[in-house]
Parts: sequence; structure tokens; C-alpha cells
Amino acid sequence: MKKVLLFIPAIVWFAISLWLFTLPGSALPKLDLFNKLQGDKLVHAVIFFILGTVFMYPLQSLKNKHNTIRWFILFTALFIAYGIAIEFIQDFYIPFRSFDVGDILADIFGSICALWFGIKYWAKK
Repeated sequence: MKKVLLFIPAIVWFAISLWLFTLPGSALPKLDLFNKLQGDKLVHAVIFFILGTVFMYPLQSLKNKHNTIRWFILFTALFIAYGIAIEFIQDFYIPFRSFDVGDILADIFGSICALWFGIKYWAKK
């Protein structure tokens, strides 16, 4: 039961990210410089890095290093699928939002950085 409780921050962060990604475009601030610099890509990468690390953190206590890495890879694949799904959801169901391959690439980058971090610092224990 205690290990399940360790996933509460991860579940909360997932819910926050889902809420942010499904906000209508009209609810998002219009920042010209931010948009010109593609700042939303950095936001996507950071959200997915945090998502990956908060889900991987409770798994570091697994006794078998190979199982830990397998779980990290599985979660990474799930987060990449989540990032792709969010773009389709935004395109088809969220007003004033659209599909953006750049966002998917940023999501993948953030997820892979979390995987690297998890393997480097947590899977070695």
C-alpha cells in the first residue's frame, strides 16, 4: 500500500497536465515573444520530463535493475503515446487548439530525458 501512495504526486501531475493540454486556445495567454520563440515547446518538454520522473521515482526501489529499466521504458512509451494522443485530442475536440508535430517532438524529448535521468540516477541502485 505504501508504494501505491508514492504514485499520488505522479497521478496529480498527470491530471494537471491533462487539464492544461485540454484548455481551449482562448484560455491561453497570448504572448507574442513567447510564441515567436516557440516557448510552448520548452513547456511541453518540461511537463513531460516532470511526468516521467514522478512516475519513475517510486519504481527505483525495485530490487531487480533490469525490471526497473523495463518499467522506465514502458512508462516512457506510454508518455510518448499520451503526447501524440493529446495532439489529436487538441485538433479534433478542443476549440482553438491544433495538431502540432513540434509539440509531439518536444513531448518525446522530455520523456526521453526523463528516461535517461531515471536510468542514470535511479536504476543503478
